[in-house]
Parts: sequence; C-alpha cells; structure tokens
Amino acid sequence: MDSAAAECMECRISRSRVRTTAKMAALWTLAAFGHYLTLFGLVLGPPLKWVGWIVPAFLYGIAAVVCLRSYFQKGPQVVLNREGIEDTRQALGVIPWKEIRRFSIHSLHDVEFLSVEVADPDKYLSQLTWWNRFGSTSLVKKGFPAIAISFVHLDPSLDEVWQFLCERHPDLT
Repeated sequence: MDSAAAECMECRISRSRVRTTAKMAALWTLAAFGHYLTLFGLVLGPPLKWVGWIVPAFLYGIAAVVCLRSYFQKGPQVVLNREGIEDTRQALGVIPWKEIRRFSIHSLHDVEFLSVEVADPDKYLSQLTWWNRFGSTSLVKKGFPAIAISFVHLDPSLDEVWQFLCERHPDLT
C-alpha cells in the first residue's frame, strides 16, 4: 500500500443502509395512512383528524425522498486526506488540519456525529446553505461545536473514522 493511500480515507454512501432507512420511512408512511383509513374511514372529518395522518405521512414521505436522493449520490461524501477533512454534502470545502483545534464525538437524539472545532467557525458557517446554517446555529446553542459531520449512511462508519483520526492526528482527538 502506498503512503498516499494510507493517509487518505473516503466515506461513501452505503446503499444497504440507505435502503433500510428508505424501507422504514415508506412503511411508516403507509402505516400513518393506514391508521387514518382504519380509524376514520374515508369520511371527511374535522381538520384535526386530517392532521393525525397527514403530518406523519408527510414527514415520513420526505424521509423516503431524502433517502432515495442520497441513494443515487456518487463519489465520496467525506474525505480525510493530507490537506484536511471535507464533507462534500455541506459544501464547506476542505478544512485544513492546521485550522482544526479538536475533534470529538457527540450524540444528539441517538445519532452520533463527529464535531469539528475550528479556529474561525464563522469562516465556514458563512459558506453553508440557510438550512445547514440553521442546524449549525442550533448545535451551538446546545453547546456543540458549529461543524458536525454525520456518518449515518456512510461507509466506513464513524468508529472507523475516529480510529483513523486517533492514529494519524492524536493531538486533535
């Protein structure tokens, strides 16, 4: 193995993980719709009855669409190499190692993610879309670093990435 390959790690979409999540979202969408049909029939009722199934069906439907979208994404989503770390999904660009103060693993609502503390977070936050910026602002309000990288549908997993970081950059972990 050459040294360049040993210094690089690419995390790609795990199609099997996305399929599993998409199946769960589709089943929950059908369950929400079936719940409405079972309890209320096809009779139009008060708006509250509609909310009881439309909201869950809408949310799970969005989850299914997001899963399908990520299923067809090509190329590495997170890259760790000699220059730094890059999450192509967030379009932050490469965060150089010299600008990173520390890495840590945090959990929020049973989802683990890699937190990246940088010297100048505003430099990177200004590059985010409004939706991602809103999420980062929410993380900061909860006491987390502004940059968070999720590995939910990625392979290798967060555990393997953490091991890679501990071996190559022990001063940052």
